[in-house]
Amino acid sequence: MDLAPQSVIDRLPIEHAHGDKERCPLCDQVLPHDLSAEELQTRLRDKEREAAGIAEKRLRAQLEVDQAAKIEAVKKQAAADAAAREKVVRAEAKSQAETALQAEIAKANEEKAKAIQEKDSAVEAANKLKAEEEEHTKRAIQEALQQQREALEKESTTALHRIQAQEFEKTQKLQTQLEVLKRQLEQRTAGELGEGAEIDLYEALRENFEGDRITRIKKGQPGADIRHEVVHNGQVCGSIIYDSKNHGAWRGSFVEKLKADQLADEADHAVLTTSAFPSGAHQLCVQDGVLVCNPARVVELIRIIRDHIIDTYRLRLSAHERGTKTEALYKFINSDRCQQLMNRYESIAEDLLNLDVSEVKTHEVTWKKRGQLIRDSQKVHGDFRAEVDGIVDGSAG
Repeated sequence: MDLAPQSVIDRLPIEHAHGDKERCPLCDQVLPHDLSAEELQTRLRDKEREAAGIAEKRLRAQLEVDQAAKIEAVKKQAAADAAAREKVVRAEAKSQAETALQAEIAKANEEKAKAIQEKDSAVEAANKLKAEEEEHTKRAIQEALQQQREALEKESTTALHRIQAQEFEKTQKLQTQLEVLKRQLEQRTAGELGEGAEIDLYEALRENFEGDRITRIKKGQPGADIRHEVVHNGQVCGSIIYDSKNHGAWRGSFVEKLKADQLADEADHAVLTTSAFPSGAHQLCVQDGVLVCNPARVVELIRIIRDHIIDTYRLRLSAHERGTKTEALYKFINSDRCQQLMNRYESIAEDLLNLDVSEVKTHEVTWKKRGQLIRDSQKVHGDFRAEVDGIVDGSAG
């Protein structure tokens, strides 16, 4: 039932008369004649309150329905937003994974390119080293040929060298006996006898290793006779100390004293030059970590030792590794193989010297023999080098 506006109700007369079965113009109900205007207004107000209550209930129900619909719409929107956010998160995760994968691929490609570059550099360095060795060999051959030409022009001097080479062993024995006799006759001390040999060794080292630092230890000062610092590309790679003895008989105290000097000096190698050797040894041997060598072979021995020092320095080996390589090198020097190579080298050198002073029928034959001997000499030197390189690289058995 529709309610009349309050303004209409307020305009109704307070009291009015109705005919028989007269109806109210507002509610179309039969108006009783026994109701007063006040009772009628009370009833109208009750009706209005009842209608207002019904309208309020309808409004509340409609509000609840609207609120439920809004809540459902908000839930649906929230679910849609969550799905969209999850989709975005998945897309970002996928993008990050793809980016990381591309970064890993790029890093792997960079490392591969770096490895290839390092390999190319190593190959280039090896080729350069090979070219330098070939150039060095070529220069050595040219220098040897030049020396042979000069030797031919000095036939008298060459003949003297030939005689000296043939009588080398005999001269050594006679010289040893002669020095013993001189010492007995002149009653000179062992230090005085060794000084001349020490000077010769010092001069030989300075002549053959010009770039190194070679100094003599003054008489009366503790230590060895000579200190030799090996220099390569301006850097000191290691050191060698020397003692030169000129005694008629071998003494174990020679090695003990030089070994103590080596430890005090922190030298890499110790070399004792002497013409007297321990029982069963001759020319070259190793005693308690000290190299004992005949003065005639000391220069060639130091060439091997010097190459070993430079190689171990260049490879940046640890102290333990250097000790292992040195031990292996000393084992090789003390072996029959080293003795054979040394003897072969001296034999070839003697053959070269003999060839220079021999009478030849034609220059063509002479040059052919000389060239072959030079190649043989270079091969022996190459064998020496290969043995030492094998020790340094760890490939030697």
